[in-house]
Amino acid sequence: MVDPYGDSCAEYWDFLDWCELEFTDSDFKPKELCCACGGGDKTDGGDDDGNDEEENDEEENDEEENDEGDGDEEQDENDDDTTPTPAEFLEQYDSNGDGILSLEEFEVFYADHCTQCPFPNAAAMFNFFDSNRDGEMILQEFEGAYKCCIDVIVPTPEEIFENYDADTDSMLNLGEFTDFYTNYCKQLSFPTVEAMFSYYDMDNDGFLSETEFNAAYASCNEGTMPTVADLIFRYDTDMDGTLSLEEFEVFHALFCQDCPFDTAAEMFNYYDANGDGKLDESEFEGVYICCIDGNIPDDDEGNDEDENEEDEDITPPMPPTDGEFDMWVAEQEIPETEYFCYLEVHNEWVNGYNFFAGHDCAIYDLELTVMARKTDWENHLENINSDAEELGCEDIGVFDRACRFMLKPGNNKLGIRFDAEADVDLYYETEWTNCVDNTPVE
Repeated sequence: MVDPYGDSCAEYWDFLDWCELEFTDSDFKPKELCCACGGGDKTDGGDDDGNDEEENDEEENDEEENDEGDGDEEQDENDDDTTPTPAEFLEQYDSNGDGILSLEEFEVFYADHCTQCPFPNAAAMFNFFDSNRDGEMILQEFEGAYKCCIDVIVPTPEEIFENYDADTDSMLNLGEFTDFYTNYCKQLSFPTVEAMFSYYDMDNDGFLSETEFNAAYASCNEGTMPTVADLIFRYDTDMDGTLSLEEFEVFHALFCQDCPFDTAAEMFNYYDANGDGKLDESEFEGVYICCIDGNIPDDDEGNDEDENEEDEDITPPMPPTDGEFDMWVAEQEIPETEYFCYLEVHNEWVNGYNFFAGHDCAIYDLELTVMARKTDWENHLENINSDAEELGCEDIGVFDRACRFMLKPGNNKLGIRFDAEADVDLYYETEWTNCVDNTPVE
């Protein structure tokens, strides 16, 4: 029999504080079932079938293992060396030695061990397991984060909802939802957190129920935005399939704060092409493009010269061409150091995010793994230098993707460019190989 995390009583000997856990939806009770917790069957009787036979078999195996002597002890020592306990990990990353992990200390652990964790960033994971919300992670809280990283346990929407329901009233108010939004939803195109909260508050009571939150979570998790039809349906209170000016004013107040119109009525009249006092789906598409995508409409009735001046003002700088970006990569310098091999990594803003990595090793190949948000790779990647040797990409967890590149002595520079809208939360890992005898470097 195992607990809801898949651990049997045998594992409880290594983590005795697990004995205090209570699983409300499971028959697994550590204090009753596990010897490590003071429970279990301490008799040697073998009259019963089933579990007693298994226990006898385990005792026989234990005797055989004991007969092997020092070999098991040596294996146990090797296991301890390769798999630190949560307490050992906490001590390792507790840089100020106060017995707890701050967010800054946890971020180092996250970068080293949580590349496949089902959280978009370290802060989201820290806040999820910081159960008392005091900004500090004690050992008991860290053990949950540890198991999540090692076993890649994905929290359910229900667990995330409970985590952000600070006042435990089974609803999320705007402040509680803002904490969730900050950690999970920055990649979406909602103009404000208030706009997203309002959209999913279907009964307009000022709170998100668990059902309403699940819809918002799915949007953040999948990186999807409401469609034109979705928005019309949400704010079409009289259910006639169109938006009146009064209905549009509610949408405008939430979604159009940066739109190039002085009032909701001015914007409504601009897109009401047939002048019938209603916006149908085809007319509302222009509103959607302006408010959600940020594309400002052209004013065909204005002065051509003024139009050109306005276009010049709002036209963003063009990204560099392939040749220009290759030139930028080639111009990056690897500083001279006292080290035999040196890896230079830096970011630079050039109307977008330029990432550079390069090394000066003459006899080593470098496999560089660059990790970023999945949405950055899919929607915001603009360029990779043309002579980069790409080894392939794979998704890690729910939100991230890792792409591998080979940097050799004769082709030792890598450049990656993301546009200005990218999140650019980058991590990287290295694996060096002696290119003379192809021996990995420990």
